[in-house]
Amino acid sequence: MQPKGRERRPQDVISAEATTGCESTPGRGNLDDVSALHFHVPEPVARPGDTPDFSGVELDDAGAIRRPPIDVDPATIRDLAYSLVRVTDDAGRAVGPWAPEISTDQLRRA
Repeated sequence: MQPKGRERRPQDVISAEATTGCESTPGRGNLDDVSALHFHVPEPVARPGDTPDFSGVELDDAGAIRRPPIDVDPATIRDLAYSLVRVTDDAGRAVGPWAPEISTDQLRRA
């Protein structure tokens, strides 16, 4: 980059060629060996107000993911951080090991 008010001199070109192997353009850097940059922004599958489509999301069955004891070593349950724990089935019933063992009356009082 040239200081303001200074013209390009032959020694500037020589030093640029010696450093990069090709002549640089004043104020633009060395663009001869650089390919054009591209920036791609994919179209979203749904816009605000649209109905989203989750048909491509794979879910485990409700109750299929194991429930570890509360005092387990965190390293042994690391895989659960990458799972979706479904407690209720498609009908809204709690099933599997994550379902609380509480009566309907107890839930109504809470």
